[in-house]
Amino acid sequence: MKRITYQELRDAAKRIIELSQRYSSTRKDAELWFDGLTYGYLDGRFGGMQRQHNVRSGRIDFRQSCSRPVVIELVVRTPKKANALDGSQNDDELKKLTKSYKASTRYLLLLDTCPHHLERGRLRATYARKTAGRGHFARKRVTVLYTHGEDQFKFLWPTKG
Repeated sequence: MKRITYQELRDAAKRIIELSQRYSSTRKDAELWFDGLTYGYLDGRFGGMQRQHNVRSGRIDFRQSCSRPVVIELVVRTPKKANALDGSQNDDELKKLTKSYKASTRYLLLLDTCPHHLERGRLRATYARKTAGRGHFARKRVTVLYTHGEDQFKFLWPTKG
């Protein structure tokens, strides 16, 4: 089993977008459709993937079980859900990731299937205002990875507050 690194997840996300464009389906507007495609690709390529892994604050979409676990939350932007990638829409995902204390690496994977890609500065600004919430717990950094057919970038969610 090969541990998922940032570079490999970046390449996998690009490939998942490409595969989704080749497949004609009326259900491509549903995040669950991408969930299945993403799980199949990641498990086939890296192995050791679990879906809907239970944590204290809910369930993580994907977890790679290895000596240094990797957790991934998936969010998909479609023409019908144009604001799905904004920070304000992903509070729960960010909190689950930052509080997942047993994981060594945390990714919020943003897949964009809309015709026009988002600007890095605009998207990052929507996350800059977010906090992990109140309470005494270790706040862990989350790598936010944005992927569109024409653009790809990452930024760290600061997890302050």
